[in-house]
Amino acid sequence: MGFYRLLNRTARLMALRRDLFILGICFLIAFVESALAIETKIAFLSTRDGNAEIYATDSDWTAPVRLTRHPAIDSFPAWSPDGTKIAFTSNRRNGSTYEIYIMGADGKRPVRLTKNNQLVPAYDESPSWSPDGRKIAFASNREGNSEIYVMHVKGKKIVRLTVTVATEETPVWSPDGMKIAFASGIVFAQSDIFVMNANGANPVNLTQNPQPINENPSWSPNGERIAFQAWRRSNHDIYVMDADGSNVVRLTHHFAWDAYPAWSPDGRKIAFTSLRNLVGEEIFLMNPNGTNIVQLTHGSEEWMNRMASWRPAPQAVSSKGKLVIRWGRVKQSR
Repeated sequence: MGFYRLLNRTARLMALRRDLFILGICFLIAFVESALAIETKIAFLSTRDGNAEIYATDSDWTAPVRLTRHPAIDSFPAWSPDGTKIAFTSNRRNGSTYEIYIMGADGKRPVRLTKNNQLVPAYDESPSWSPDGRKIAFASNREGNSEIYVMHVKGKKIVRLTVTVATEETPVWSPDGMKIAFASGIVFAQSDIFVMNANGANPVNLTQNPQPINENPSWSPNGERIAFQAWRRSNHDIYVMDADGSNVVRLTHHFAWDAYPAWSPDGRKIAFTSLRNLVGEEIFLMNPNGTNIVQLTHGSEEWMNRMASWRPAPQAVSSKGKLVIRWGRVKQSR
């Protein structure tokens, strides 16, 4: 009997150790997620100081910090996957040509990535980082028509992904790096949300809506849904759909213009821009089902606050350079 008592005691001890290990892991995850919540930052465009500049703020929005200081127009901020850099669009080189730049998260050391011909004004805009941080997709009319391009993070090896007669805009990489969503259509007339392979192959129209405007897609962090803005029911609102274009749900129900949706890194919130206060563009926050709308910026009718971009959570990239893994979110895509 002594042998069986010893065996039972050993089993209980192993179970206790297992439970303590699991408890420790739970505390670690809670600690990490708490730290991530504290470190949450959002970059956005604002004209609060009289010019279109890039700002960043903590999640409490009490003290936005101005990152760019240039008389040119700086817009379309986009955080790098590791949160150390911000890509943006600016016409600071000659006032007429818009190009892609990157800078440190503190706004210092801006570097121009694209180099267009100064004699023919072009528009390089809407930068979007690949999840592994190696490439940047962007929209450009450098060859006459607005198309989607991709380049190395240092501005080299620029490749055109789309070749159409339509206007292609606002590319955004899927969380797994395999797809790129974008808007395609005729400016101010009709556009739909498309998704294509990261190499430009197999473009698929997701919205296929008879209403004229569907634009500015934003992937959920788990890649299962896409938020976008659309003109439907004689109103401009934020919608969300499954990644295959099914199950379209209207999130905002206001007579004002709602635009530029942006998912938070944990998938629990969507930031967006709205004119609902009728005193300038402000940034708001809501749950992914459209509830609990909270105003984040507070300006005046002269202010413009738009294009919110969340700093990603700390992450690691797999050995294949494709799968992005966030602490506390390992099982999110399963």
